[in-house]
Amino acid sequence: DLGDSTYTCGRRPDAMKLWALWKYHGRRGLGKRVDDKVTSLATLSGLIQKHESFMLACEPWPFNINFFYLPPRIKRELQARGIPTNQSRCHILPNDISK
Repeated sequence: DLGDSTYTCGRRPDAMKLWALWKYHGRRGLGKRVDDKVTSLATLSGLIQKHESFMLACEPWPFNINFFYLPPRIKRELQARGIPTNQSRCHILPNDISK
């Protein structure tokens, strides 16, 4: 296993990147970057919820948004089965749609 001896593999490079980021931006700068990303996450989540062709797969969680694209045919099929397409749905799987 060469992973242990390779600098670019594992947590060591992540720790080095975080240290360099912290040294360059400082505590306040790093905090501002995190706050900006949280704001972007909320904005994107809102846009997805408003758009009729997209549906959140589940509620957004730290820096991740999972969503489905719903072509008109699939959206009609879900609505015909009584499955709401305007809210987060963690339990809908593609297999449910294809049945």
